[in-house]
Amino acid sequence: MGGSNDNYSRFDFSLVDRLITETEHTNVVLASIPYRYDNRKLNYKIREVNESLLKLVRGMHHITYIDINENMTRTEYTRHGLHCNTRGKDMVAKKLKVAVDDITNQRTVPILRLKGPRDEDLTTSSAVEESSFL
Repeated sequence: MGGSNDNYSRFDFSLVDRLITETEHTNVVLASIPYRYDNRKLNYKIREVNESLLKLVRGMHHITYIDINENMTRTEYTRHGLHCNTRGKDMVAKKLKVAVDDITNQRTVPILRLKGPRDEDLTTSSAVEESSFL
């Protein structure tokens, strides 16, 4: 949808509006746009766009917003300053994992327990319901 390479003077919020309306029955994790350390002048506009994104999705029950830039510093970027280095990617991955874990822990629809041809349990979760579909 967008990233740090894009031109923020023309950020298209209609894409986010479509995301909101077309995913009402889907859990969505929306990440902020990462700052740039190769061209710090853009970070002011990136912050404005991120704040607008947060305001737009605040209160949307199906959208989880994560701030990629929280606790990220220049040391989590490569030498040129545009992309995350290994440590930065690990931080982003952990934030995404926490968001997905939070969503799955709030699940309201039970996971079905699948039975195999010999009735062995094919599901690894212990908090599942029996299925009569098989």
